[in-house]
This record gives sequence, C-alpha cells and structure tokens, in this order.
Amino acid sequence: MATFKDNKGREWTLEVNTYTESLVHKECDLYLADAHWEFGDDQQVVPSDLLKRLGSNSGADLSMLARIIEALCRQQMADKGVELEDFLRSLGGKALNSAREALISEIGHFFPNQAQGRLTDKAIAVANAVDQIAQTRMMEAIDKINPGQLAQSVIASASSAQESAESTPGDTHSDS
Repeated sequence: MATFKDNKGREWTLEVNTYTESLVHKECDLYLADAHWEFGDDQQVVPSDLLKRLGSNSGADLSMLARIIEALCRQQMADKGVELEDFLRSLGGKALNSAREALISEIGHFFPNQAQGRLTDKAIAVANAVDQIAQTRMMEAIDKINPGQLAQSVIASASSAQESAESTPGDTHSDS
C-alpha cells in the first residue's frame, strides 16, 4: 500500500489489487494493469500509453488521475466524513503529485512480476530528478531576463510590424 497527504494534511492510502482494479475499470473504463513498462521498437524500456497519461509531470491526464484516486479513496472518504468536492479540492500541486506517485508505485507493485515494481520505483525517481533539473534551469533562465530590455524588444517588434503593415499597399482589386 502507498500513502499520500492531501493539501489539508489528511493521509490517504492507495491499494491496487484485483478488487480495486475491477472498481477502477467499472468506474473509469480503464484497466490499471495497462499502466506498465514495456520494450519499445528500439528495444528501450518505455512506459505504456496509460502510464504516460498518468505519469508525465507535464502531460498527465489530471481529470483521469483524479477519478482513479477518488475511486480508490472513496471508502476512506466515507469513513472520514469527507465530501467528494472537499477531497478533490484538496488534490492539487504537491498533493496531486504525491498521489500520482503513490498510484504509479502501487500499480507497479500490483504485478506478479516484481521487476515491474522495481522499474516503476526507479522511473519515479528518475522522473523526479529530471523534473527538478528542468525546474532549476527554467528558474535560472527566468532570473536572467532583463524586463527593461525585454520591453524595448517587444516595443521595437510591434513598431516594426506596424510600419510594415502601413507600407503594404491596400487591396487594389475592385468589383466590377
């Protein structure tokens, strides 16, 4: 079982087993077992399409992810007296990322083949490292932006576009 905390500090447990696999299939029309690692055409280990939809930091299908997490946590919500809206509102940012990691890890460990679980754990660690490096580099690039220089560049570009438009002859075609 894997756990995560929502934005209100409540802890939730995700468990993927044959019952919850069936529940998610019934409610979300997908099989969690389709989220796995496989060999691509170039014999590299790659995530399945569903795993890509669940796992990408930038391209995750967040509404699908939220529906799956909600289905897996529904009984806990009832036990804790948490309404659906409150639960979903508490899944965002860091909490949603933690829930996504917990779900992907739990799916990986659901398979009888233990290699899937190890691959999943390693892939989560690599994805987090890549994401951290990308965020750091983006912040460094943003820090290098000179607002005054950028404003001058935008103004110059707009002026150039306006001058070009004004120098272009109008439509000389006339209807007869």
